[in-house]
Amino acid sequence: MPGPKKSVALSGVSVAETSICSIDPDEGVLMYRGYDIAGLAEHSSYEEVAYLLLEGELPSGDELDAFMEQLATARGLPGAVTTIIDGNAMDASPMETLRTAVSALSFSDPAEDAIDRAGELLSGQPATVLTVWEPFVAAMTRTTLSFEEIDAASEQAAHERAEEGVQRATRAGMNPQPRIRVRGATMADTILSEADELDASAIVIGSRGLTGLKSLLLGSVSHALLQHTDRTVIVIPSPEVAAKRAAHRH
Repeated sequence: MPGPKKSVALSGVSVAETSICSIDPDEGVLMYRGYDIAGLAEHSSYEEVAYLLLEGELPSGDELDAFMEQLATARGLPGAVTTIIDGNAMDASPMETLRTAVSALSFSDPAEDAIDRAGELLSGQPATVLTVWEPFVAAMTRTTLSFEEIDAASEQAAHERAEEGVQRATRAGMNPQPRIRVRGATMADTILSEADELDASAIVIGSRGLTGLKSLLLGSVSHALLQHTDRTVIVIPSPEVAAKRAAHRH
């Protein structure tokens, strides 16, 4: 007589303890940070729940105002991303559009903090503000727009970002010029090729603050630069990342 069939539905799925949520299977209750989600859905806003998940407690009035201001400042979209959203609005599903827009958004990480800090360290020095853009990959989405239109919007957004960077670098005290490059095999390869062509004395790059598994999965451009060049590389984390890392040291 055969033995009981072993369930393999969750085979290979990593399991870890978390303080973010808990489940009471007997009562059918899902909790976020100790709060029943039914109560949160009825009495709390999206921003309040997001703050709860990130910080572990519901925000006070002042904390919520500061958090909403922080969210608002991060909502600007590059032109290439709005082109993708507008071009897909009538034909693609919302999830397809969102997935593709988020992928395109990853090409536009801001470097303002790096430019400001570079101005402090290299005041009066000539500098190149490099903006790298990546041609659209057809497999990423089903869209009514031609890929040439999307690429043109991406390239135009790169030029705009480069000009913004030059203006910021000028205000920071440097003597900058803009450069636009199409991404090569990797972002790091593209930056290093440009540095070789310019015979740059140093490379200054902002950091997204990825560590551990996130860095392994998403890749760290700054780490790749440090590993593959004999030039000086200055890695500048955002103030938020720097503050969190400093807090962890104490």
